[in-house]
Amino acid sequence: MGMTFLIFLGANLYQSLSGLLLVVSPLGFYHQPRWIQFLACPRAVITRKGREELEEQAKAEAEILTKKALHPNNDEKYDDSDIGGLLKQTAVNLGRGDYDVTRFEDRLKEDWLDDIEQLRHKTVEFLSKYMPFGLAEEFHQLIECAELASSKSAKPPNTQSEGEREVREME
Repeated sequence: MGMTFLIFLGANLYQSLSGLLLVVSPLGFYHQPRWIQFLACPRAVITRKGREELEEQAKAEAEILTKKALHPNNDEKYDDSDIGGLLKQTAVNLGRGDYDVTRFEDRLKEDWLDDIEQLRHKTVEFLSKYMPFGLAEEFHQLIECAELASSKSAKPPNTQSEGEREVREME
């Protein structure tokens, strides 16, 4: 009777741990070799439904990790239409969300640089005169990303500029 109980307990523990592994880290489990997957959770390897569920869970975890990697503090979003909001977002991206960036915004405004459009084509070196170099680099990248996003949404993909039309007409 004691041996039967131990086998029963071991089998239940094995099932619980394999299920826990799938819940905790489906992406890590998905990238394990098949023989390890089979030993840890045979259902995820043998049945089609198990393989599909594992793949869906792994994709969901991958999307979550991608979002966290691209936007580490996704809960803190600031208005990127003004310089102050963009500076705050830059500080958050650098892991210094509690840092007061208003003095850098004030320094830019003292020189009448109070619009993002005025800063779009400025270099990192120029921006570093008003703020720390690391902040200037990230700020410059955010401005470029915002410019790319606005240019993609403003111009449909098949639209040609006037210069492109003139060149094609000349050919």
